[in-house]
Amino acid sequence: MAEPETVLFRSFGREAAGTSDTYCPSTVDDVREVFKIAKDTGRRVAVRGGGHSFHDQALHNGDTGKQIVLCSDQFTGITPAPDGDPNTVLLGAGVKWIDYFQAAMAEAASTGGPLRLPGSMQTGRHATAGGTMSGDCLSRFSAVLGKESRWIKSFRMVTTEGDLLDVSPDTYPDLFYAAIGGHGYLGFVTDVTYRRMAIDARSCARTNITTYESFHDLVAAQLQLIRNATQGAGPFPARAISSVWFTDLTGIGRPDKIKGGVFDSCYAMPSNPPAAGFPLYGDIESDWRYVVELMARFELPNLLIHEFLYNLAKEHKGAFENDLMDFLFFMDGNTVAKNRFEKQFYPQLFPIVQQTFVIAADKAVAFAENCEIKMAERGLRPTETDMLFVAQDDCFISANYRLDGFAITIAFEPISPDGKVPQTICDLLHDLSVDCLAAGGRIHFVKNIYADPPILRQMFHPNIEAFEVIKRKYDRALLLQNPFSDRFFRF
Repeated sequence: MAEPETVLFRSFGREAAGTSDTYCPSTVDDVREVFKIAKDTGRRVAVRGGGHSFHDQALHNGDTGKQIVLCSDQFTGITPAPDGDPNTVLLGAGVKWIDYFQAAMAEAASTGGPLRLPGSMQTGRHATAGGTMSGDCLSRFSAVLGKESRWIKSFRMVTTEGDLLDVSPDTYPDLFYAAIGGHGYLGFVTDVTYRRMAIDARSCARTNITTYESFHDLVAAQLQLIRNATQGAGPFPARAISSVWFTDLTGIGRPDKIKGGVFDSCYAMPSNPPAAGFPLYGDIESDWRYVVELMARFELPNLLIHEFLYNLAKEHKGAFENDLMDFLFFMDGNTVAKNRFEKQFYPQLFPIVQQTFVIAADKAVAFAENCEIKMAERGLRPTETDMLFVAQDDCFISANYRLDGFAITIAFEPISPDGKVPQTICDLLHDLSVDCLAAGGRIHFVKNIYADPPILRQMFHPNIEAFEVIKRKYDRALLLQNPFSDRFFRF
């Protein structure tokens, strides 16, 4: 194994950063060697995939080269049907989702068969299989098809003691439901076996957008679409349902003036002639998209962009149709803009703050309206707000643990030369975290977590204590820790 490099890492949101000794092992024995080095030298290890978590989950914040980052970059194998079932695939933990998508397209072309994809794929091209598994990531398909955990059959993990475990609900159920969503604090995952669903390889993504000027109607319509889909009505099983909301200029800060659109997407054969595509699902690397992403960081242009998209959706006749790659990875427009901006203007950064609250459906409207009121009281207008219904799962540190609910995301993109988040935003999110707990909700661990540790621990009680027991069982040396875990766990 090569000698470590000293690398500066930043969180996806840009607030956290640390410089650490970085190892990129390519074999199980290499991973064991890194764990031995950490033990012998008394250092801590953070596991890192594509680095898409928003806070400091995947780095050592404030590190000056004392700790270790263990990357999954070299585990990039893609093996279709590892157990003879064509609807499974074995992915190395370092496989980027764009690479898997392209491999799946090539597989379909070579066999003349269907395109096979996991039912729930998040929208970042360069996120990795191991990384999204460790976050139990959600997607627009999660309302109907569940989060990523529902599509994971098994995985292999190297413990800090050097054991290589084949983990499934049958072999190690405690580890299976703790490691998915456990942010790499239990061991190093080398590969993951996913279940897949088959769709026609010629498919596009067809999206119907319905606008509503009543927030209650917006939520009710989304829930009705989900009920129809889960009961087999309409295009099924691949159905992506989500919504966005905002207020117009005269309604800022008034919950009764919230409006928005419900997005209902499915895989379908393209129309002839082809239908128009929804603008945000295409041309993510274009100059116009870069300009739009920059303008959206300022209040008035942001308002005008939202008004344009709202009226486009309101007046457009029929469905939008987009290329599958553009649709599946549409959030990369923001990532591309961030990378382009920082390459051009470094050391100025492109900070992003996103906190996601998961709230039961019957309390979601009241919580969202409360968010609008509290943002207005502080003179804050978010860059984006959206609601995504997510089906429950059984993962210990999942915000949806046995909770069907709306993932309500509030996003800010403050102008900040050093990546620091304005205190008013921090205070707001801390305040909303208290309200989230009071509503029986939880915070999604992948995004930012502005919450006092006692608040977060109450949200995840008793699962967080159970997770800590599992941690001490499989990481007896307690190597896998960093400042993020220090704040919220008791290892």
